[in-house]
Amino acid sequence: GEEVYQTLPKSANTAYTEFGVPGPASVETLRSFIPEDELFPPKRGTTWESHHAFGSWIGETWLSPDTLEHYFGRTDSLESLVERGQWLQSEGYKCIYEEARRQKPVCSMALNWCFNEPWPAAANNSLISWPTVPKPAYYAVQASCRPVLASARIPKFSWQEGEWFESELWLLNDTWERIAPGRMEIVLECGSFRKRLMVWEMPEALPNRNVRGPTVRFQLPAMDSDRLILLLRIEGKPEWNSEYLLLMKAREEKQRVNMLNI
Repeated sequence: GEEVYQTLPKSANTAYTEFGVPGPASVETLRSFIPEDELFPPKRGTTWESHHAFGSWIGETWLSPDTLEHYFGRTDSLESLVERGQWLQSEGYKCIYEEARRQKPVCSMALNWCFNEPWPAAANNSLISWPTVPKPAYYAVQASCRPVLASARIPKFSWQEGEWFESELWLLNDTWERIAPGRMEIVLECGSFRKRLMVWEMPEALPNRNVRGPTVRFQLPAMDSDRLILLLRIEGKPEWNSEYLLLMKAREEKQRVNMLNI
């Protein structure tokens, strides 16, 4: 299947309603209602399933352990499971909200399901866990809904050494003010690696109009971290800055086949 990174840019809808990206509750919240001997690993037939980690809708909703393993491999602790699940949820929601904004004026609404939990759910599409605990995704959506922000249209979540990373640059303006020309710096970081990719000399943004910019491309070298961070920095306007946390993987070694010469 496709990720939202590929699906949304191909759409042209007037509104995106009742979409969601699942993520687990925090470790502290989970410990408040799941017995210690059931906490890890999550299993069907336990409190995890009773509290909507499995079989709540279809398949393995809402914990989606197969999706987590697809991206990250096997998880060896509750803390790692929560951190990875909340990471995917945050970046998925960020992608959807900003893509919907990039599609205006055709699109005029993005409304996720759901905002908060009315009871102790182990995992769900919610931005706020029971009783009133914001997930990282809440702050990701909050950042994506700022009136003005630097935005990146990124084609996928997971990247690999040797691939050409690319991102289309945008300035999103939902205010009724003109925005003067400016400069956007694009930086890529991963562990000890840091590279200034380019500076976009942004033109003026008209009231309530977005500005579509260039596409930056860079071939990824070997990295010493699995956290690839794209930073968009606008000179003199730090409140408009944005960042995206993506997954970086080492190059997959092809299996060597020894030939038998006869």
